[in-house]
Amino acid sequence: TWERKMEEVKSEAKVESTPLVETPKVEEVIPRILIGVPILSWTHEFAESFLKFWTELMTYQHKGRKFHVGYRFIYRKPVHMAEEELTQLAVDTGCTHLLLMDDDIYDVTPADLLKLLDADKDVISGIMYASGFPHAMCAFRRYNADTKVADQPILKGPCRLYEVPLEQRVGVQAIDLVPFCFTLIKTDVFKKIPKPWFSCSTQAPTDSWFMDSVMDSGIKPFAHFDVWLNHRGGTKETQ
Repeated sequence: TWERKMEEVKSEAKVESTPLVETPKVEEVIPRILIGVPILSWTHEFAESFLKFWTELMTYQHKGRKFHVGYRFIYRKPVHMAEEELTQLAVDTGCTHLLLMDDDIYDVTPADLLKLLDADKDVISGIMYASGFPHAMCAFRRYNADTKVADQPILKGPCRLYEVPLEQRVGVQAIDLVPFCFTLIKTDVFKKIPKPWFSCSTQAPTDSWFMDSVMDSGIKPFAHFDVWLNHRGGTKETQ
């Protein structure tokens, strides 16, 4: 019959439906950043510059961009001890990142910080020139990767450290040594390296020992050549 024929057509047209499986929601990880500054000497230039930087961070508005940020200054304490204390504070308060910054770096912006954050590296720093002659560009590699960064000052001969070549000074580049001028470190790094996290000696400064420690743990540091810093008035343009 006609009715029976229609039932058969309907039956053939049926498509088995697969029950919908709910996709688990991925919890958004909002960066929590501690800006840590060992203060050796207060200057008007740093105070004015940091207040401007902090105000811009507090008033920063960008659709879809979220982050938590705080800061801590430690005054007149040996730098490696200040860095150790700042790191412990970042770890204890559940921060995802520690931004170590020198007290003679001026004119940084939220955009500089976010470039480092978006690079998503364990250790990454902005770029500066040394304030004194010969004004070296402070992102170095070793000629011999089998030697320690902290041993470079006592090695004989000129072939120890070299600046990143001009043609490679773009974007994010792997390096062996960069000072803590404006350096973003994931706090997970400190779970992978032994304590004390920072140390210093008459042979080499704290950044050299730290770079050896992270590289011995299989972590590679990087420099970001889109984040140029004002180091006591010395900028990319003036140098």
